[in-house]
Amino acid sequence: MPARLKEENYPKIGEIFGNLKIISNIPILGKQGQKSFRCECKCGVILLKRLHDLKAGRNKGCRKCTYNLPKVPRKSTMFGKYLSKSVYNRLKIESIRRNIDFNLSVTYLENLLEKQNFKCALSGLDLIVLKELGTKESRQLHNISLDRIDSKQGYIEGNVQYVHKHINYMKWKLEQNYFIDLCKKITNHVNIEPSLTSTCKEGAETTGADTNLSDNTSTSVQQPYDIKFKTEIIGITPIIGTLDITGLKI
Repeated sequence: MPARLKEENYPKIGEIFGNLKIISNIPILGKQGQKSFRCECKCGVILLKRLHDLKAGRNKGCRKCTYNLPKVPRKSTMFGKYLSKSVYNRLKIESIRRNIDFNLSVTYLENLLEKQNFKCALSGLDLIVLKELGTKESRQLHNISLDRIDSKQGYIEGNVQYVHKHINYMKWKLEQNYFIDLCKKITNHVNIEPSLTSTCKEGAETTGADTNLSDNTSTSVQQPYDIKFKTEIIGITPIIGTLDITGLKI
């Protein structure tokens, strides 16, 4: 589509853009109708450049002269000391998508992080905040998650806390006191009956649960369960049939 550049907006002869000087204000049309102007680099090379690119600073000279220009550092995506623009915007957009109130500023979120001393509010685990989350490894290492203390309210001041992301997975929409009480009961139960885990492991070894899924030679008195399965789900037997898991605990 041709550029809608009016004649009064044409560059003036002698106008400077970086190392480039306009030597002709008569536009030259490109294949798609875009208007370019003849420029001269300080080294004497004649170039055709679009005015929009010149004003935006994308073209400052010929390739050789541009390469020798001092590199301008990229603008940081960090809002403050810890939170990046992408992480903040993702949280805000997700809240809007889920129809949840959000009125937290970056300053408030960073002050809250410092107040918690980079520790999970519920477990005390260390929280890791990364500036960039462009790789799988960085996303796995980045373990911080913003949790609503009362899930019935939105992301508002006084109702948020930083927790480890796995803690947030477990808590989900549960009330905080109820979630903490459940965690205590689990801990107390395991401490009272420490042999529970070993018993489960021994039972699995006895029934052959860790060996072959199609092994139905177990001598357990439990009734077998018949499970219909498809090849693409199991991925080990090229037949559609019945899986006998006698003795396995469901």
